[in-house]
Amino acid sequence: MTDEKQDTQTILMTPTVLAESRKPKIFRGEPGQDRIKWLKENQKVSLYNRWDDTMQLANVCFFLDGTARKWYENNEDNFISWTVLENGLKAAFGDTQTYVR
Repeated sequence: MTDEKQDTQTILMTPTVLAESRKPKIFRGEPGQDRIKWLKENQKVSLYNRWDDTMQLANVCFFLDGTARKWYENNEDNFISWTVLENGLKAAFGDTQTYVR
């Protein structure tokens, strides 16, 4: 039996810390709920989570409820991009100055 020399390498692995993904607040489209503020928060969360526009569009339905969710469901086929959804949401839920109770 011959002795085989094994090459050994020391592999140092840097621990990877996986940050938990963040979630934006739920947007309901209720009077007094600022859609611009919600969109800005959603943008920050998306940047943190490294979501591109396609991922934002895929995830937005999980953060809508009530009137906003119904609006989304009724118009979902029209949302071909995040920009289209964002503009539609701004138009559907009006000016914050007139929308506040």
